[in-house]
Amino acid sequence: MSAAVAVGDRVRLVRDGGPVRTGTVVAVRPTPRGAALRVRVRGEEVGVRLPSRTVRLTVLDPPAPAASRPVRAAEAVRAASPPPPLVPAAPSPSAPPTPAAPAARVCSAPSCPHPGARAWARGWCNSCYQRWYAAGRPESGPPPPRRAKARRLGLYIAARDAGSAPAAAAEAAGLVANNRSIDRYEAAYRQALAARPQRTAVTAAWASGAACRTVDPEVFFADEGRALAICRTCPVRAACLEAALEYGEEHGVWGGTTPQQRAALRAAQELAA
Repeated sequence: MSAAVAVGDRVRLVRDGGPVRTGTVVAVRPTPRGAALRVRVRGEEVGVRLPSRTVRLTVLDPPAPAASRPVRAAEAVRAASPPPPLVPAAPSPSAPPTPAAPAARVCSAPSCPHPGARAWARGWCNSCYQRWYAAGRPESGPPPPRRAKARRLGLYIAARDAGSAPAAAAEAAGLVANNRSIDRYEAAYRQALAARPQRTAVTAAWASGAACRTVDPEVFFADEGRALAICRTCPVRAACLEAALEYGEEHGVWGGTTPQQRAALRAAQELAA
């Protein structure tokens, strides 16, 4: 051993026939014949008894202090220059605003039998997607629903027009009586009501003397018998029918005629022309 060993010294161990190992002394315990050391070498502690015939231990020179080392020009500049002040970064004026949560998509198929249904794949609801896939995935999109569904929807709308409650209309249309199916058909019924044409001819000059001016207009779309009875007493029934034919009214009772009767009158007018 070339010098006294203390805790923290860097030492080099050389065993006979073994590699050179470098480590740090972590413990020193005096013994009657010398000292017992614990040296940490690459995370592993090794015991060494000194003096030893098979181990040679050399204390390595400690690194030179910072003051005695030559100072590089870049280090001198950094030491002499004060650190730059910390300035908080201002938000960029061009930063995009936080996007709002996307709204739930609804089915975009024109022939969707469930208005307002949530989009599932390709922008369609599950029902429209299954019809499209079963039809061989045509490029034109989902095919129209089966006629049975369209007929049930027509029966439901007719029952609601007659004044039935949603549950009774669903039973009349042969639907499964659950809230989900009733809600879907009720949404379709409201959509059909919104699509019905308004009574545009009511704004004509003759409308001030019509018998229906104080009656709820929905009666002429929902209660055909009552509407025809009111029209029989109306003094401007002929003018009302003429306006309905002019505006192409296809729904409800106008001028004492049903939609079927007005269709026949239009066909006769076309043949006569």
